[in-house]
Amino acid sequence: MKFQHFVCLILILSSCSKQKLATEIQGDFNDPNWIKLALTNEREIHAIFGSIEDTLLVSTIYNTYQITENGKKIVKLKKAFNQAVFGFVKSNDTLYALTANHLKYNNGLRFASYAQNFSLDNGLSWNWTDLRKNNADLRKKFQEVVVSDKLSFSIKENIAPFPNSPNSGKVLKSDLIKNQIGFQSIFKLPFNNQITSLHLDHSGRLYVSTTAALHNQETKEYSNSEKENLAFIFISKNKAEDLANTN
Repeated sequence: MKFQHFVCLILILSSCSKQKLATEIQGDFNDPNWIKLALTNEREIHAIFGSIEDTLLVSTIYNTYQITENGKKIVKLKKAFNQAVFGFVKSNDTLYALTANHLKYNNGLRFASYAQNFSLDNGLSWNWTDLRKNNADLRKKFQEVVVSDKLSFSIKENIAPFPNSPNSGKVLKSDLIKNQIGFQSIFKLPFNNQITSLHLDHSGRLYVSTTAALHNQETKEYSNSEKENLAFIFISKNKAEDLANTN
């Protein structure tokens, strides 16, 4: 699939949809390594599952979308959750939605848990269950993706402590960290939106989801919000291993 064709399809379909899924206006974003997709009036994207080339499931704080047929078919799913979904986990033929933004692992990365809903049709419809919600295997780290034994990407949260209050502070823009052969470095991104989660698809492409919040590039402090509360998904054009060599 050519991504240029995908962009055109998304723009055509979005014009017929009340809740638009669209790329930015042509020419507004032109990056050699990333593709930018947007959801309007959603403010925050939290969970991504699947692949843009197959079935992509996207969760915001309000809704869940299923994108199939290389972007030709976009379905806003019937609302099944009372809160945001922070991760999707598939076990055998069952897909679980994890609705709790849980405690951190020892490495300081957050994970999603609490499988309150499950789907048997790749997210098109959801059912409620209390039988499997405490299954320890139904967890997902959404702030880290492991590409290989030599490469991973993770999200580093940044907090500026308030004066005389070391236990609280101002939330700054998070960084994307490249962990490669034992060395860590900040991986530069072509946008200033707050990062929410990472995803690696079966083709090895990296997905980065964001909120509508914009941050100052130098101070990392919040500065403004996107018009129409646009939240984004950035998809690497190539495999994450190749992306890692770009900066």
